[in-house]
Amino acid sequence: NSTSSISIDDNPQENKRLTSKWLVIDEISRLTELTKRETSTLTQTSHALKCCSNDSHAALS
Repeated sequence: NSTSSISIDDNPQENKRLTSKWLVIDEISRLTELTKRETSTLTQTSHALKCCSNDSHAALS
């Protein structure tokens, strides 16, 4: 394992490539988290709307 880290240090281009790769991965996971949060908010909102419409129907009947 130590040999691989040495070879990366010897090659700044490879080092840069790995860094940008990790930045992309980081960005993707950030967006995934954001999407999950948005989705759960939408789910809660639609659920609340369903409850409201159900209540109004109950009130009408």
